[in-house]
Amino acid sequence: MSAAALLLTSGLALGQSTTKDAAEAFNAGVTANEAKNYTEAVIQFNKALDICSQVGAEADEIKLQAEKVIPSVEFNIGLGLYNQKKIEEAISQIDKAKELAIKYGDEKTQKKAERVVPQLYNFLGNGALRDGQYDKAIEFYGKAIALDANYSKCYLGMGLAYSKMNNLDKAIESFDKTIEVGTATNKTETLRMPNFGTRQLVNSSWQQNKRRKILPMPINTLANRFNMMIEARMLTLDLLLPAINYPSFDDAIENINKALPLLEGSSDSIKAPYYFALGNAFLGKKDNTNACDAYKKRRLGPLKKRAEYQIKEVLKCQ
Repeated sequence: MSAAALLLTSGLALGQSTTKDAAEAFNAGVTANEAKNYTEAVIQFNKALDICSQVGAEADEIKLQAEKVIPSVEFNIGLGLYNQKKIEEAISQIDKAKELAIKYGDEKTQKKAERVVPQLYNFLGNGALRDGQYDKAIEFYGKAIALDANYSKCYLGMGLAYSKMNNLDKAIESFDKTIEVGTATNKTETLRMPNFGTRQLVNSSWQQNKRRKILPMPINTLANRFNMMIEARMLTLDLLLPAINYPSFDDAIENINKALPLLEGSSDSIKAPYYFALGNAFLGKKDNTNACDAYKKRRLGPLKKRAEYQIKEVLKCQ
């Protein structure tokens, strides 16, 4: 809230000079705050509080007004640190503002601080991930999630970090959590993937899987226009999808069937690779009926000839 300067009344007879000093300090804080000199404003407001403590009940009005404004001013100092790219200092400062907001009953500033601090940890996590500091990225994302368990973006970033560390179990767990939280909180808005090497991740995974004779999803199915939950599922599939030699076809079938409902409204060329991989998984399980059905849905879009070959030559589907 913006502070308004206090005017002394003639009723403050006893202790006039000391109460006047408190009011002068408060008004100096107001002036500094209006000039966006938040550091000076906090100094003056705290000075006013100190004087009020000495004066006692006569200065209660000034004391209450100072307490109302201090948390928001401290919060603005934190935003200033953020604008200077001093993110960790900003977090510390905004945490301080939150503590003061709780102490002085400023719910508005408290809620703003509780919303902003996880965002700053996510920002740090994205930067660490972009710089290849994967352990640090996971630490920052974890701190954000500890403050806001519904922060689905952090689960997505954490999954990417684990993927880069080749910890596929943790990566898949994080991507699944992205979808779970995103669905539960209805946060399905379209957004761009963070620009920290998603395609490099997919390329790397593609090469690793080729060496293991595993066929993952085609790289071109990862597009920035997809919403976060779809991208999380696609990243999961890139790590998990089988060809004939993959040890767990059931895992592949389960994850593909989770992905397909998220692709409702997408073009056939986007959905088709999923059906082709689904056909591969059913073929691996020797479930020819479902394999035929999946391959038939794959005949539109890229790799059409490969699907038709499976249908006509391998399975001889009816």
